[in-house]
Amino acid sequence: MVKITDRTIIDRLVEEVLPNHVSILGGYDPVDGGGTTTFALFELDQEHTRLIMQGRTHWPNWTLRAILSQPPSGQRLRDLLTYLFFEPGQFIMMRKMLLGIKQRTEHASRQTPEPVEVGTLH
Repeated sequence: MVKITDRTIIDRLVEEVLPNHVSILGGYDPVDGGGTTTFALFELDQEHTRLIMQGRTHWPNWTLRAILSQPPSGQRLRDLLTYLFFEPGQFIMMRKMLLGIKQRTEHASRQTPEPVEVGTLH
């Protein structure tokens, strides 16, 4: 588990960390499926950095064909609704998360005190 703040815990394995560059969280089970989430920082110039997030998931037997081939049931309906709304919902959630990270980072950079030049006494 990864503890982000005092209130947030992500139940994902840390696959790899390259400080100030890449963090990969994830895990995969052949029966239950799973995926990875990668956060990568790329320096554009002295003052700008780009944060890229990539998520990859794979759920065995979780394709539209597999869902529709199930006999009609509550599980089939639940799987179909999840299938139809998962990707658009995840896109919206990730976009909001990245915008929040951007806002907090920009706010923190404005709060950083400017270096003060110390003169000598004459």
